[in-house]
Amino acid sequence: MKETDTNTYDMFTLLKDRRLLIAVDDNEHSHRAVRFVGELLGGLPGFSALICHIAVLLEDDAFVSEEESREWVKYLMEEKGKMLQTYRDMLIEAGFAQENVSTGVVLSKQSTIVESIIREQRNVGACIIVVGRRGISKKEEFILGSTTNSLIHARKNCAVWVVE
Repeated sequence: MKETDTNTYDMFTLLKDRRLLIAVDDNEHSHRAVRFVGELLGGLPGFSALICHIAVLLEDDAFVSEEESREWVKYLMEEKGKMLQTYRDMLIEAGFAQENVSTGVVLSKQSTIVESIIREQRNVGACIIVVGRRGISKKEEFILGSTTNSLIHARKNCAVWVVE
């Protein structure tokens, strides 16, 4: 892939590959985002999607033992894997080819959710990032921050679809 600088890919190169990264969680907002992608692009040739969940890991001292930490990660991977399979099935039912829909749980310990989404977008060469909008108030956004707002402002050479 042609890089325009050390951190981003040329947008036109990314568009030719037609890869989407859909960042999801276990909520109605993510469900709507996946449904939107399926309804908009399902059945159109050439599109592929990675549906991913960013799992922010707890600090090591949050667990009694290393074994407990491993068990937590195993549980997390199994539960999020089930969720991702549901979303994958939705895209396939909407017309995406099975081989064009993949899933993944990204374990993140050091970085924020936004940084993890961007890293994953670069890794797969996605031209579009799709997220569901949580719908927090301006006051909550000021206090807590907004993942979607941060994502929109952080990304260059990549479209960000925020599904209401």
